[in-house]
Amino acid sequence: MKVLLQCSTHNYRTYYRLARKLKERFPCATFAALIGSHEQQAYELFGSSGEIECSVYDTRTVRSNRDNHQPDMALLREFDQRLEGKTLWRYISADRSLGHEYIHGGVSRARPSDNLDREEILTDFSLSATFFKTIFEEERPALFIPAIAMGSIDLFVLEELCRKHQIPYIYPCLTRVGNYMGFADDVLLCFEDKADALRV
Repeated sequence: MKVLLQCSTHNYRTYYRLARKLKERFPCATFAALIGSHEQQAYELFGSSGEIECSVYDTRTVRSNRDNHQPDMALLREFDQRLEGKTLWRYISADRSLGHEYIHGGVSRARPSDNLDREEILTDFSLSATFFKTIFEEERPALFIPAIAMGSIDLFVLEELCRKHQIPYIYPCLTRVGNYMGFADDVLLCFEDKADALRV
């Protein structure tokens, strides 16, 4: 069983412990980690600890080659057609940095030196989609656990790839009720079974 984990600067230690617990429970489990952390320790922990078998992917490199690429319009159309009643631009507007550039006419508060036009934003989306699509095809995960509180198009791309490949998408989130944690199966954190019980 291959488990794909998305790690951030803040959660990589927690997800490493989770991987160890999963390995105890399911000895045949292997892992792949998408790491976007700026801490070298995250790469070393997953890549060479010896406690778990894990492939490591550096997500910081996804868009580093943007100037040498054009948007892959066929891939973008495929993604767009799979989004029921939505468009790529809706997801782009939800991105913490690309969203500012799209909504505010190319002015980004998050990365002021990186103001992008429409084609460059689409290139970013297609680079992200291509990168993660390749990982899904190579790793063939049995389930995916995304990082908590991420705010980029990567999250939507990963969710859509899970839908396409029928891979369980298990999003851990705080409930703010006691010391409980919940698990949702989409980026909107919809708990339909709980929503009915709590409706007044």
